[in-house]
Formats: sequence, C-alpha cells, structure tokens
Amino acid sequence: MPLLSTKYESASLLAASGNTSEAGIELSVLTRRGNPVTGLDSANFSFASGSVVPPGGTALEIKNVVELPAVGGYNLLVAPHHGHPWKSGVYIEFLQVARDTKRGHEVVKLEIP
Repeated sequence: MPLLSTKYESASLLAASGNTSEAGIELSVLTRRGNPVTGLDSANFSFASGSVVPPGGTALEIKNVVELPAVGGYNLLVAPHHGHPWKSGVYIEFLQVARDTKRGHEVVKLEIP
C-alpha cells in the first residue's frame, strides 16, 4: 500500500480538440490512516515518464496546483506538453505525488471532446 493514497475526478473544462486550454484533475491526498495531506504544491506532483502515449503523441504537464484547504484536496490544471493543442480522445497518465519520503500514485484518465 502506498504511503499516500489518492482519489481523483477529471474534467475537460474548456479544453477541446485544437485548443490549449487547461483541463482539471481534482485529487484528494490522504495518509494511510485517512488523514488529509495539506501544504502540497506543484513540486509535489508529476506525471511519470513512460505513461501511455495520449492522442497526438504529446504528454501532459501540470500548469498549476490549487489546494482546497484543510481537506487534502487539490485541483491540478493540466495541458499538453510544450503548448501543443489538445487532440480529441482519452489521455491516460500515471500521476505521482511525493512528500519527503512518502509517495503515492494514481492512474488518471482525462477525456477531451
């Protein structure tokens, strides 16, 4: 069992095929005992290299992280790497979260219309 557990929901927001708008991943990060993990920022989150190649062949990057205070919730705003436009389809990425020596991960799925 990972030292940090995660659960997520994703939404395309304004992201659509052909544009570079950000999509959202809502993520909760909890300790093994179910306590919220707070105080994380963009340095604590990353997409693993070697994830499934998404439509258009470009991986995702994290543009911004907004913490939802006191509940261990985070809104990750993501977009295709290097400013490439979105392609219609399903993006599957291996999202990692780390704090000190504690780590967790989640396979996230994001559908772009």
